[in-house]
Amino acid sequence: MYRHLEIKGWDAKKMKNTKVVVGGAGAIGSQVSMMLARIGIGRLIVIDHDILEEHNTANQLYTSEDIGMRKVDALREILKDFDAEYIGISDKVQNVDWESIDADIILGCFDNIGARFFLNMIAVTHRKPYIDAGIESFRGQVWTVIPGKTPCLQCWSDMFPKVKPKAGCSSVESAPSTFFTASYAAALQAMQVVKIVLGKPVEPFIGFNLKSGITMPMKLKRNEKCELCGGIR
Repeated sequence: MYRHLEIKGWDAKKMKNTKVVVGGAGAIGSQVSMMLARIGIGRLIVIDHDILEEHNTANQLYTSEDIGMRKVDALREILKDFDAEYIGISDKVQNVDWESIDADIILGCFDNIGARFFLNMIAVTHRKPYIDAGIESFRGQVWTVIPGKTPCLQCWSDMFPKVKPKAGCSSVESAPSTFFTASYAAALQAMQVVKIVLGKPVEPFIGFNLKSGITMPMKLKRNEKCELCGGIR
C-alpha cells in the first residue's frame, strides 16, 4: 500500500470518498488514473474498449508485456497496489448504462471528438463536473465543465476541429503526441479534480504549448443559447 503525502489544506477523507469516471485508458487516461490513485481517490471507473498494440507503448503507461491485453485490464494490474477501488469497463462510452454509474466527476481522455462530446452531454445532463483533455504533438488543452457555472464543450464547439465524429479511439486517425505532453495534460486534469473535491475555483479552459513553454488559462463565458446547457442554472 502507498502512503499519501500530507499537504497543507489537504483532505484525505474527501479524496477517499470521491468517485471518478475516466473515459479512455490511453496516453492521458492511463496516466491520470495513476495520478488519481496516488492522491487517494477512492474509486476509479475506467472505460475503454481498446486492445493494447505495440505502438501504444510509445506514449502510454503500458509496457511491451501488456501488448494484447485490454487496456482496462492492463491498467488494473498497474494500479493493483493502490488503495483505490478500480472498476474497468471494456466497452465504448456510448454503450455504457450511465444510469448505473455512480460517480462524482467525469474525465474525458479520448483522441476523438465524438466520444468527448458524448461525455460532455452525459455530464451536463447528469449535472456532474466534466474535465476534458486533448493533446496533439506538444500542445494540448484541458476544459473543465461545471454545469450551470462554466461553459460546456458545445457552447464553444467551433474551438474543435471540424472532423467526422468517431465512436472510439483509432490507431490510424489518432493525433500523434509525446508521453510527456500526455503527462502534462493528465497533471492539469488531476489538479482540476483536486480543486473540485476541495471546493476551490477552477479554470474553465487551460491551453498549453510545451514547445514554446506557454500555459495559458482562458476565461470563457457560457453561451446562454447553448442547446445543451443554456437553460441550466
